[in-house]
Amino acid sequence: MRKNVPAIRRRFKENVKSTTTESSEIGKWTENSSGDEELLRARKVWSRWGKWSDCSASCGGGSIIRRRLCVAGRCAPGEFEEQRRPCAKAPCAPSADVIASDDLRENE
Repeated sequence: MRKNVPAIRRRFKENVKSTTTESSEIGKWTENSSGDEELLRARKVWSRWGKWSDCSASCGGGSIIRRRLCVAGRCAPGEFEEQRRPCAKAPCAPSADVIASDDLRENE
């Protein structure tokens, strides 16, 4: 740290709604210390990655998602990063409606 420059310490609290069906909130404090406020503003400070969501589909291809928020620095309001991974890659079984209509055609 440079002499005669006061250290800057900032604390931010983020409240994140859970991506699951629960409506719980997670509060987390982030601290950042810097000897130069311009350096702090020049970069973005990110929260930790959240938990992976449930798969968006049970078959046929879906995705899981996790996010992290920009908590300090040059953040746009509500800015976040998102990661996606594929899941449920197995093909879906034919539905009962499709099977029933195929059976009707065979009887004609």
